[in-house]
Amino acid sequence: MIRGSGPLPVHDRVARPGGTDRAALVLEVSDMGVTVNDIAPGMVLPPVNQKAIDDPDFREEQVQSIPRKRPALPEEVGRLAVLLASSEAEHVTGATYGHGRGPDADVGPGRPTQHQE
Repeated sequence: MIRGSGPLPVHDRVARPGGTDRAALVLEVSDMGVTVNDIAPGMVLPPVNQKAIDDPDFREEQVQSIPRKRPALPEEVGRLAVLLASSEAEHVTGATYGHGRGPDADVGPGRPTQHQE
C-alpha cells in the first residue's frame, strides 16, 4: 500500500509478491509525503477460500495457527487498509502488518510450511 498525494510512479517491484525492497522504496518516496506499508493477511473468508466456507472441519483445522481461532473477514482487512491510507497514519511507514496471522508469519493458513515439498 502506498499512500501519498498527487500522481506518483508506482514501480513494478511493488506489485509483485516478494519483489519489494521496502526499505529502499521508503527512502525513495518519503520526502514526497508517501508512506509504504504491506498488509499480509492470513486466512480471509472471501470466495477464494470457498473450501473453508463450505467445510467446517477444514476451516477448524486451518484456524488453529490463528491467535483468535477464526479467519478474518474482508471488511476487517479493509479497515486496516483505510487506516493506513488515512492522515491518521501519515508517520507509519516501512511496515508489514500480518493481519490476524499471529507471531509466526511464515507458516499457517495460506502460507507454505517451513519444509514444504
